[in-house]
Amino acid sequence: MSDVKCPYCQHEQEICHDDGQGYDEDENEQYCTSCNKEFIFTASMSFHYEVFCATHNDHDLEEVNKHGYEQCKNCEYYERAL
Repeated sequence: MSDVKCPYCQHEQEICHDDGQGYDEDENEQYCTSCNKEFIFTASMSFHYEVFCATHNDHDLEEVNKHGYEQCKNCEYYERAL
């Protein structure tokens, strides 16, 4: 699976992360493995958080659909009802 396509030849590229490079949110440089031209890219990171009750016994489960799933009223935990 490739990360980007070269802007010159459209060849799929994997961003090199050796020694932590390629994660900087400023401009990063890399050479295309196909046409050997240098291209520049920027990186951005995002985080997604899910919160859950501290212990399983704290979940206040309610049925959320007709397929047998229940979800906690207090957090994002869900499970298939037995």
